[in-house]
Amino acid sequence: MLKNEKLSMSKEIEMKLSIVIPYYCTDNNYFNHCINSLLNDNSEEFEVLIVDDGSPDEYQKVLKQISDNRVRVLYANHEGVSNARNMGIKSAKGKWITFVDSDDFVEPSFATQLINCGEMIDADILFFNGYAEKDGKTYKNSFFLKEEKDYGQNIDDKLDVMKSALSLGRLPNPYKCAFSLGSPYGKLIKRDLLVNKDILFDYSIKFAEDTLFSLNLINSANHIYYKDLYLYHYYINNNSATGKCRIGLEQDMDDFFKAVNEFMTKNGYQDALREAVELRAFLEVQRCIRQEIYHKENTNDKNNKLARAKCLINKEPYKSGLNSNWPYMQNTSCKVVVELFKNNKFKLYMNMYKRLAMIKKIAHKL
Repeated sequence: MLKNEKLSMSKEIEMKLSIVIPYYCTDNNYFNHCINSLLNDNSEEFEVLIVDDGSPDEYQKVLKQISDNRVRVLYANHEGVSNARNMGIKSAKGKWITFVDSDDFVEPSFATQLINCGEMIDADILFFNGYAEKDGKTYKNSFFLKEEKDYGQNIDDKLDVMKSALSLGRLPNPYKCAFSLGSPYGKLIKRDLLVNKDILFDYSIKFAEDTLFSLNLINSANHIYYKDLYLYHYYINNNSATGKCRIGLEQDMDDFFKAVNEFMTKNGYQDALREAVELRAFLEVQRCIRQEIYHKENTNDKNNKLARAKCLINKEPYKSGLNSNWPYMQNTSCKVVVELFKNNKFKLYMNMYKRLAMIKKIAHKL
């Protein structure tokens, strides 16, 4: 929730569902697939809000060619994905809101199925499922949630949902997921909840802002359900084993964990969410090694990289994550990472990660 930024309710809800799509320089093939998959639904009870975040003219042309009257295009001044999603939330007219990324796509009758679920189930948040699209193959996503159970009525159940969102699915029981309960997609959200609780994306957070949004959302909900519908297709760009270089990632991660700590302190969840935070820190410290400190595009010399990496792993919450003894950390792969990092073998870690990624890529093609 952001201070001094309030949502306003329109007097009359004109649509049952608002689909918010942040857009910035998306490849035309992916975007056309995305928008066509949504508009192939014949229902007139939904709207698509595309929020362009300052794309150049050649990308805006694609948006101007959309003639479907269910689509509204909003324009932002390159202020980031969180601001774009907030614009969509504040402009939405639907009783429910869901998010779709501009390079993903959905199953036929996506909107109709969500509207039907929303009308049948009295939920503040209704989680649904989907697939990962990777290396030309489709994989089913997994959640720990079960149908016909209200996870919003009991604090322990609600905490399990928050733990899962925060730990990227490692808790309460490890499951394989392409996108987690902390992702912006895979949720049907009652607009009244966002309005009445002033829940928005915090655009001062540049990393994992969707997780922070989800924690606030889950914490504020009274009724949380899951429907075992596989409606969303999440595209994983796996061109690089280490991902894009992200200078400044360490600071962005620090800001995220600071915000999470403030959320836990405010709500008295320090002990309840400690395991989830430490597992997330263990996962993210590796991301920072791969995508910033030891990324091939980082031109700093090896001594600088080593010094930064050593400093990182001795800083909280990453130090606690690496030194933790939670059940998930007993996995062999986790033990190997911990041993490498504690012995400052960051370059060896990078080489092993790249080779493992290459092996997985070959296996996917078989």
